[in-house]
Amino acid sequence: MISAVYYFITILISLPVSISAEPGSVRTTLMLTGQDCSNSRPTIVKALEQSEGIRQVYPNLMPDHLLVDHNSQELTEDQILAIVSTAFGEGRTCRAELMKSCISANPIPHRITASP
Repeated sequence: MISAVYYFITILISLPVSISAEPGSVRTTLMLTGQDCSNSRPTIVKALEQSEGIRQVYPNLMPDHLLVDHNSQELTEDQILAIVSTAFGEGRTCRAELMKSCISANPIPHRITASP
């Protein structure tokens, strides 16, 4: 259990941070499942990187996941899924799902209080 928590914290700490976040910047996390995902990943990343509104794609920070920084005013999560689905091509057995998790482009607020 401790090693899993350590791994998770290490990933959160190592995530790239933007010095000046632009208005509308969000991070969308996609989980990729299926046999063809490892073969499809480069095509998916290229399709996303070429799309208007995508700021950055992180394909290797977490196994079986893509982290996509984008402008939510230019590109919705549904549009990102459509881009990914198109990139899969016909006959591929790979599926992308939106993940609602604590991996985000915004810092998590923390409150530290001193105990008596």
